[in-house]
Amino acid sequence: MRQFLQTTIRYGLRLLLIWTPLAFGAVHSWAFALLEIHVFLLVAAWMVQIIVSRQQPSPASRAPTSFVRTPLALPLVLFLALLMFQLTPLPPALLKRLSPTTYELYTR
Repeated sequence: MRQFLQTTIRYGLRLLLIWTPLAFGAVHSWAFALLEIHVFLLVAAWMVQIIVSRQQPSPASRAPTSFVRTPLALPLVLFLALLMFQLTPLPPALLKRLSPTTYELYTR
C-alpha cells in the first residue's frame, strides 16, 4: 500500500508539472477545475500515505530530523522572501513611491 501511494504521488506530481503550464493560458473553467481536482487527489493520497506510515513504524522514522544544507537553500529562502513581500499589503506612501500607477488604481 505504501509503495502504491508513493508511486501514485510521484507520477501525479510529474503529470501536474506537465499539465500546469499547458493549462496556464487557458481561460476555460474546465482547465482550472481539472487542475484543482488533480491537486486535491494528490493531497488526499499524501494524507493517506502519512496515516499508513504512522501505523507502520519504520527505523527511518525514529531518526532525528535535521536541516540539510544545500546550495539551493539560500535562493529558496530569498525566493520565499520575495513571495512574502509581494503578498504583503504595502502602505499607501510606499506604494506610491514603488508603483505610482498601482497607487492611482487603488485611490480611484
